[in-house]
Amino acid sequence: MIKEWGDEDNKCWLCFKNVAGLVLNGSGVLHPHGDDCVAINGGSYNINISHVACGPGHGISIGSLGRGEFNETVENVKVTHCTFNGTSNGARIKT
Repeated sequence: MIKEWGDEDNKCWLCFKNVAGLVLNGSGVLHPHGDDCVAINGGSYNINISHVACGPGHGISIGSLGRGEFNETVENVKVTHCTFNGTSNGARIKT
């Protein structure tokens, strides 16, 4: 189990922005203490997440996207064989 990571705002455990071609494949548990296990933000594409266990928290999130007047995109995200224990969501898109 991996604990106590997160960004400076403690909004996610693993945060990605403007990332291309990421493969996240593991058998460990991401324990984000109540927020996003993985957050994929604007400018990211070709992301493959598999065999990850999340919880508790919000699960795996795309976004939030398009805050204010900005147009942000995330493309080609695949989430497979993941487990969510005590999360409010599984995989979700936040706008």
